[in-house]
Amino acid sequence: MTTPTPPTTKTAARPTAVRARLVEIVDRWSASQHDLVVTAAELADSGEWVLDGSATTTTELELRCAPCHQQQPTT
Repeated sequence: MTTPTPPTTKTAARPTAVRARLVEIVDRWSASQHDLVVTAAELADSGEWVLDGSATTTTELELRCAPCHQQQPTT
């Protein structure tokens, strides 16, 4: 089995619309993850989660994130 040769710097650096879009999406995802963690910590510190009847901050987050974690059917 041979190891693929990585693209040359010239080829790898060539901007494309798809590559630019991917970079933009990753940047937004990264910022969203950061915001999620910061806000979750603020929620934990605030005690607001008790008002919803949640036993813990984790319970509150699990209820809100459950639809995101449902398994999608495979084809």
